[in-house]
Amino acid sequence: MASFFKRSNGIYYTAYREKGRSRWISLGTRDFDRAREMFDSLAPRLDRPRRMNLCGFMQRIEQYSKANLSAGTSDLYCRAFKKLLETLGNLPLKAITPLDIEQFKQTRLRAASPITVNINLRTLRAAFQLAVDWRLIEENPARKCKLLRVPAKDPCFLTLSEFLKICSAVEDVGFRRLLLFAAATGMRRGELVHLCWEDLDFERRSVRIRNRNNFVVKGYRPRTIPMPADIFNVFSPLRKPTGYVFLDTKGAPLNAHAVSRRFKRYVRKCGLSGELHFHSLRHSYASWMLMANVPISVVKELLGHSSVVVTEIYGHLSNEYLRESASRLQFPDLGKLTN
Repeated sequence: MASFFKRSNGIYYTAYREKGRSRWISLGTRDFDRAREMFDSLAPRLDRPRRMNLCGFMQRIEQYSKANLSAGTSDLYCRAFKKLLETLGNLPLKAITPLDIEQFKQTRLRAASPITVNINLRTLRAAFQLAVDWRLIEENPARKCKLLRVPAKDPCFLTLSEFLKICSAVEDVGFRRLLLFAAATGMRRGELVHLCWEDLDFERRSVRIRNRNNFVVKGYRPRTIPMPADIFNVFSPLRKPTGYVFLDTKGAPLNAHAVSRRFKRYVRKCGLSGELHFHSLRHSYASWMLMANVPISVVKELLGHSSVVVTEIYGHLSNEYLRESASRLQFPDLGKLTN
């Protein structure tokens, strides 16, 4: 328990124990009321490391993630900690060991894919590092837990005919417009769901993708992209001064997860690959741009990637497309001419 006292020099101090040793912190004042106010603010933080349990830490992480991270990332933290609590129980934070995290990994693997388990592990690793930074624990128990090996896979993308097939199967014109916007701009799901009419500049024909109070662009990197002609022609007559561009059938803001589930239903309805998902529209946009010989550096800026290295994952797809296209050129009598 932290204590509060005044030394012979008249300055007030607080004393607490850490790692079995007594430590002092100067409050830097001789005024009792000011010192008491500082002590009351400081003492709970000095005592907290001894009594913080996993459930309490989960609540702190939820508060932190909602204040500092995107809604999607905050949701990842919540889901990872709920699964950790189910596996380990409400252990004291300091009692959690690397072996506990390994146990969690093995348990999760029985119910989730290796990709999902790795996402959980990365999330926990980041969260426990915050606990180290906040001096709640001395070492990160998830730091040395190895991720599962997952074979690298190329992004799954749609051909233009497949995209049009899906659009034809959608009865709701509002959802068709959302799909068109996604395929024509390469915007992320969260960016589309939080897009407002004031972000569309029809005079300059541009789209602003920016941070909001309830949404953060990935990597905190807002950007402005050109508005494609199809988007201008479809949305210009519909423009409004304010509000979300895309709403559900009841006029309420869209739920990102509901958008993905709905898109998946149409993929199945059209008999297309089960690996396709809403984010495949972004993959498709990138691939179509590269297939049209748009420089990869330009595609990087349009997608809002942090590095061209990220954009290069689509290079393989465009090269395969070009190779297939080139193979259609045939020279029936070439053998005779070269023999």
